[in-house]
Amino acid sequence: MKQKFPSRGTILKLIEQSLDEGREKQVIERLQWFLHYSTHGSVSKTCKEFEIARSTFYRWLNRFDINDFSKLTDNSTNSLQLTTNNQKLLLGSRAAFLLALFLINLGVLLFALPTLASAASSWNPTLLVNTEAFQQIDDDDTDSDVYLEFGDTLQEKLLYKRSETRFETTRDLRVAGALTATGSIASSGSITASGNLALNSDNGAINATITFGNDSGAETLTFNDTSNAFDLSDDLNVTGTMSGKRLSFGDHFSGSGTVKWQNITDSTTQFQILDADGGNPVLNVDTTNERVGIGT
Repeated sequence: MKQKFPSRGTILKLIEQSLDEGREKQVIERLQWFLHYSTHGSVSKTCKEFEIARSTFYRWLNRFDINDFSKLTDNSTNSLQLTTNNQKLLLGSRAAFLLALFLINLGVLLFALPTLASAASSWNPTLLVNTEAFQQIDDDDTDSDVYLEFGDTLQEKLLYKRSETRFETTRDLRVAGALTATGSIASSGSITASGNLALNSDNGAINATITFGNDSGAETLTFNDTSNAFDLSDDLNVTGTMSGKRLSFGDHFSGSGTVKWQNITDSTTQFQILDADGGNPVLNVDTTNERVGIGT
C-alpha cells in the first residue's frame, strides 16, 4: 500500500536527521525537493526550481521511504563515514539550507503582514498561497475526477468529470453577468428567466423554432425566415379571444362561439367569401354603403 506523503514538518525533521547522521549530499538534495513540493503543492514548480525532469522527481518520490535514507542514494548501499573535508562541506550545506529556510519563512511572513494589518485573518497557517499566474490541479493526470472542495464541513465541490468530459457543481450556480454558450444547453428541470428570451438574436438567415414534445410526438412553433410569419406544425386551439390586424387560414376555420368582424376603415369590399377559383365573390359585405351582396 502506497504511503501517505509526509507533511512539511516531517520532512524538515528528516533533513535535520540526515545532516546530523552525515548522510550523502544527494540524500539531502532530494529531501529538499520533497520539502519544496510539500510547501507549494506543485510538481511543475518544484521541477522548475531545481531544474530536474518530472520523471526524475517521480522516480525518487516512488523510492522515498521515511525510514530508509539509503533508498535516496544512487547505489542504495550503506554510506561510508565522511572525511574531514566532507564534514566541512556538510556543515556548509547545512548552513545554506538553514539560510534558505529562513528566507522562505521571511517571505511568507512579509506576504501575510498586509492582510493581518488590514483585517482579522482566517488564513490557515498550514496552507500557502500560490502566486503563480496558473495552478495545475491533478498535474499527474490520473484517471479520477478533478475537483475543488469548499469548506471542511460544507464539502461543496466544483468538479471536472473526466469520463463525461464536463464540469459539474454539487449545488446551484448563479451567474451575475452574462452566460454565453457556443453549444447546446441541456436541463433536466425547468428553465426560468426574469428577462427576455431571444431566439436567433444575431438575425441570421434561418428559421427560429421552439419544439414542444410529449408522449405522442413533437410539434413546433417556427418564425419562418422566408415568409416572416409564424408557422404552427399542428392545430391551434384558442380558449380565449383571438384578435389581430389580419388572420389568414390556409385550410379551414371553425369556432363554437360568436364570430365578430369589425373593420377600422369602411370599404365596399370589406368582407368577402370566394369560391375555389377566386373569381366573383359568393358573398360581399359593403361597409361603406352598409349592404350585403350575394352572387352576381
